Amino acid sequence: MPLPNPELIGLPAPSWLLQFLLVLTFVLHIVPMSITLGGTVLATVFEIRGRLQKSADFKALAGKLWSTLPSVTAFTVTLGVAPLLFVQLIYGKFFYPASILTGWSWFAVIPVLIVAYYLLYLQAMGPKDGGWRVWAGLVSMVLFMGIAGIYVSTMGLTVEPEGWKAIYAESQKGLYFLASAPRWLHVFFGATAMAGALVMLFGHLAKEDGLSNLARKCGMTWLTISLVVQVPVSIWYLSTFADAARAAVTMLFPVAAAALAGVALVLAFMGLKGAKRPLNAWLTLGAMVLSTALLAVQRHLVRQALLSPKIDLAADWKLSPQWDVFTIFALLLVFTLGLIGYMVLRFMRSSSPRHS
Repeated sequence: MPLPNPELIGLPAPSWLLQFLLVLTFVLHIVPMSITLGGTVLATVFEIRGRLQKSADFKALAGKLWSTLPSVTAFTVTLGVAPLLFVQLIYGKFFYPASILTGWSWFAVIPVLIVAYYLLYLQAMGPKDGGWRVWAGLVSMVLFMGIAGIYVSTMGLTVEPEGWKAIYAESQKGLYFLASAPRWLHVFFGATAMAGALVMLFGHLAKEDGLSNLARKCGMTWLTISLVVQVPVSIWYLSTFADAARAAVTMLFPVAAAALAGVALVLAFMGLKGAKRPLNAWLTLGAMVLSTALLAVQRHLVRQALLSPKIDLAADWKLSPQWDVFTIFALLLVFTLGLIGYMVLRFMRSSSPRHS
């Protein structure tokens, strides 16, 4: 199937720089995205257990997550703009046909996200009692899981241009959905693992001993189960790769990512009992973030291996530098990273236990 013609304007910066920024901004997006997706799942489970067991600690833990998720989701949405724009800029002739084939589900992302986002605010700011909280949590959880499925479908189609012709010949309604269970599960359990690490952090920062012990125990449980299940899921996912994609897998990245996940488990176990250790919890979360970053690099290498044979360097990646625009972008990026760091530091200080 003929690919769309390249953009006549050309790239505003060298392709290597754009690819670096794509991976960097994707990592900045995938961390809060994982907390949003996984955190909604965990908060809903804690909400249900709090209602069924009439446990004030489970309700408090769910409430802590619900109050955190709206802000995290705001980071998810804001930090998701840049990597999406870089994908369109570098791989536009692959991304746009894929988004046309997914059509209506791709359009649905924004309204579905708005509904899910409002439900998070309702949980965070609404009345603390009532059976509606369980249903609101379940709906928001399903909606975020659906958004993850839509992105998995569209990005999966982006690297499979060989199948476009058959899909379009079958239907031009824009209703195609690429069902990739292993890829979706890979995203899902990565998200619940990240959320589990965050819950452990809440446990080390909590002032109440009952809530602290419960959060550390539940966070450790979700982190452990998610990482253990992630092993067969990752093997399954890898088995679905085409030969070119499998050849692009550099074992250094998945092995290092697995090692960091193991470090996170050890650190989490060390902080499971005894005195509260906020630094230990932050290191656990940091190890998970670094592990995710390594997998993001590997993900990009696979995508590049699949698409590079179909890229005409002279036409698709023709260079038309716009360094003034990139200077502004770089300054804003540095400012944003500093602002995020400041906000996280304020959160840590405000949540740290105070000793009399």
